[in-house]
Amino acid sequence: YDPRDMAWTTSCDRLVLTSEGDPHETPDRKTFIDPPADLEILTPSFGTSVSRTSIPISASKADAADFRHVMGRCDSGIAANQTLSFLQDLEPTSVHVDQNNIAYIVFQENNGIAKMNINSYSTEYYSLGTKDWTQYAFDGAYEDGGINLVSRPVRSFYQPGDLVSFEMDGKT
Repeated sequence: YDPRDMAWTTSCDRLVLTSEGDPHETPDRKTFIDPPADLEILTPSFGTSVSRTSIPISASKADAADFRHVMGRCDSGIAANQTLSFLQDLEPTSVHVDQNNIAYIVFQENNGIAKMNINSYSTEYYSLGTKDWTQYAFDGAYEDGGINLVSRPVRSFYQPGDLVSFEMDGKT
């Protein structure tokens, strides 16, 4: 359990948590552990009890939405040659809850966003695609000794670290 971000619903009766499932070594440095990421909804009740609902992250839906695979196999350290599942590769970093109690979850390294209905727990996954830089001239080399602005066939990922939502003309 490694919470990365949290957001309250509009009525402040539920708390949405994201946990990246950060990989780590055991204290004796002999074992590599990479737990899967997790989404949870905590519902406090009067007194001191809190109910915890774990929301499964669908690796198959994220894959179908073209989420970016970051690492399939470790190539060094104590985790060398360990194969990681796509579920272990997913990393929810940020969460925002809008006025309709829809949670938007950023998967920064995976270049995607999930949209979760907090009441039904139904979740949709969206890839952010890539940015095409070919129409822009830039100096992509340090070693040539000068400023050399050239258009190049370069694409990059968006990979936002955080997000907020807003409503305009009745649309979020």
